[in-house]
Amino acid sequence: MTEEAYPPKITAERTLLEGFLYYLSILLRYKWLIIIITSISAVGVVAFSIITIILPPEKSPLPNIYQAQSVLLVQEAESGALGSIIMSLGLSLPGGPRSPPGGLDYGQMALMILRSRIILDPLVEEFIIVDKNKTIERKKTTSRRALLSHAEFNYARSTGALTISYSAIDPVFASEIVNRMVELLNEWFLSKGGTRKLKQKDLLEKKIGEVSLDISKLEDEIQDFQKKHGALTVEELAVSQATLLADLRSQLVLKEMAIKNYMQFTKIEDPVLIRLKAERDNILELIEQKERDFSRMDFPALSLEFARLRMALDIQTRIFKSLSEQYEIIKLSLESEPVFQILELAEVPDVKSGPSRSKICMVTVLIAFMGSIMLAFFLNTMNKIRNKEKVE
Repeated sequence: MTEEAYPPKITAERTLLEGFLYYLSILLRYKWLIIIITSISAVGVVAFSIITIILPPEKSPLPNIYQAQSVLLVQEAESGALGSIIMSLGLSLPGGPRSPPGGLDYGQMALMILRSRIILDPLVEEFIIVDKNKTIERKKTTSRRALLSHAEFNYARSTGALTISYSAIDPVFASEIVNRMVELLNEWFLSKGGTRKLKQKDLLEKKIGEVSLDISKLEDEIQDFQKKHGALTVEELAVSQATLLADLRSQLVLKEMAIKNYMQFTKIEDPVLIRLKAERDNILELIEQKERDFSRMDFPALSLEFARLRMALDIQTRIFKSLSEQYEIIKLSLESEPVFQILELAEVPDVKSGPSRSKICMVTVLIAFMGSIMLAFFLNTMNKIRNKEKVE
């Protein structure tokens, strides 16, 4: 049967099988090359891994790395107990809570502080040793970079968990670095946050004292106004003056009636009649005096003055109430929970975090195996080229 008699599918399968057998024959021809290269690489990488384990970490080209880790829980600006108290009162902390978008985020602030010189420089001075031949500034810069290259900080906003980790060949050193970072971060928040709240508390105390003094002055002015005009309000003053004049006029009418009645019985000026006329004249004089005083009184001006005093007193009272509320909230916040809680301090790790020598061995052997196959195909191609040149 000729090749044209085979269906296309069978022809393709034959071609694929022939190709597979062809390449397999090449691999079999160079099988010892592939086996030797793969074996040498396997023995070499295993020996290298064993040597890296035996050698001290300081001299080992691939030492064990240990990662120490500490977990902190970042609190919100209003702690649970304090926040519930404030919300039940219908109040809020001065400056507002942390949670609104664009507000203060203690987690992001902690990340920024951990990467700053505030934390790095004390750690450099306590733990890091650099080349003494370098200048002081280069020492600090190099040490900061070395410290940050081995440190890792992660903040999960959804849970409020802040993770601080450090990797080193010495597990004790790694745990000491992490715990010292936590300690320095805690000291910074306590000093800066506490100082800010204490300053705010002192400022509120001073302002409350000033407002209290203003309230006392306004109360004294209102009392003087009321004592001077004999009324508690301008409306009461007008009513009292009108009532007084009405009473005096009633007394005047009664005196005049008494004089007329008494004159019906006597025509001479006896002492009783003289006394009645004198009392009538006194009442007339008092009425005229009160009318003059009443006409001189500017009731609109008095009303405005009294309203101004009352309004100023009301404003100062409201300010005093607001400042007092904020003062009590600040006092509560000074006694509330810290910015973050330490869930886990770093322990000395007893299990290495890297490197994975088994993976290194497998990858190395696989690369050597694939490389030997590529080399076998390359050598086969070169042999074919040389044979072709000889034939020609």
